[in-house]
Order: sequence, then C-alpha cells, then structure tokens
Amino acid sequence: MNKLILIGGGSMAQEVCSWINHQNKSSQKLLTFAGYYDDSGKTSLCEMGVEYLGKIDDVKPCDQVNISFLNCIGEIGARQAIFNKLSKYGFKFHTFVHQSSFIAENVSIGEGCIIGPFSYIGLGSKIGQNTFINLFTSIGHHVHVGNSCVIFSHVDICGYAQLHDCVLIGSNSSVLPKKQIGQNSKVAACSCVSVDVLPNKIHVGGINNAKIY
Repeated sequence: MNKLILIGGGSMAQEVCSWINHQNKSSQKLLTFAGYYDDSGKTSLCEMGVEYLGKIDDVKPCDQVNISFLNCIGEIGARQAIFNKLSKYGFKFHTFVHQSSFIAENVSIGEGCIIGPFSYIGLGSKIGQNTFINLFTSIGHHVHVGNSCVIFSHVDICGYAQLHDCVLIGSNSSVLPKKQIGQNSKVAACSCVSVDVLPNKIHVGGINNAKIY
C-alpha cells in the first residue's frame, strides 16, 4: 500500500483524488492519502477524506519518510517550481497512470506524471517528468512531450510531434504530425496546430484561421 501526499487542493487535486478512489475499488495495489498541502488553506478535498497539512512552504526536508508526492497544481510555472524545489529536498514524486489508459510498447514516462482515464500513449513515445495528461487524450507514436507540460482533455497529438518543456495544450485541440511546440508556449482550446510554434507563444484557432501571438 502506497501513501501519497497531494500538492494542491483545488479542482485538479479533487479530480485526481476521485480517479484514485475509483481505481482503488478494483485494484489490489491500493493508494492511500496521507494528506495535502495548499496555500489557499482548507478546500473541498477535506470533504473527500484527505487531511489538510498546511501551506506548501510548510513541507520540510525531513518531514516525510517513505511517502511520495503527487503534484496537482495546474498552473505550469508553479507546477514546475514546486516539483523542482521538493525534488532538491530529496522527496520522490509518484507517477500515476489510470488503469483504463493504454500504454504501448517502448514508452517512457517520467517521474511525477499523471495520466488520466482513457488516455492513449503510442509506440515509442516519451513523456517527460512532472507532466499532467487529462482524460481521453491521445498521444501518437514517437511523440516527445517535455517536462512540466499540462495537456487537457480530448487532445489529439499526432505521430512524431514534439512538445518542449512547460507547454500547455487546451481541451479538444489537435497537434498535426511532426509539428513542434516551443518551450513555455500555449495552445488555446479547440485549436489545430498545423505549423511549428516558437517558444513563448500562444497559438489560437484552426488550420484556416490560426493566429500566433
């Protein structure tokens, strides 16, 4: 039985908690919650039976032994900073892949990733550490997703595409084959990426009306 401490207590954390609770009903490898840290104070996560432990800065290097963390922060900058800080303290992050997801052969998934229900990761793809992939998302074959990315639900990333570090992809978006999205860039919901996107840009729209800011 593994014990988890959640970082963040907002809607993402609550959703991930519900995924884990659902999976526990049919799994012999139970995950239990040792509590959560959130800078906003107590949240509705308490109503789900997860104990509030304090603000994120209250985590100390010697606090927890044999407990892993699950990063449930959705804002990419904060997500990356928290992961880097706690990793330097020597804390370990749990990699959660919902049992309903399909992971093909020769796939690499980094430490601290969260893969939501009914997602697909194709042959030979690589997912960097601390990346969040929401439900019903398809990652095609030989795709490279960098560190600390956030990919929302119902996204389709086609073969050989490359997402660099700290990329955000909005819901119901597509990335066409072999396209690259630079570091710190964002793709708005319901967009189609048919051209390469440089770092620190925002891509909005479809093939015929795309704009990059």
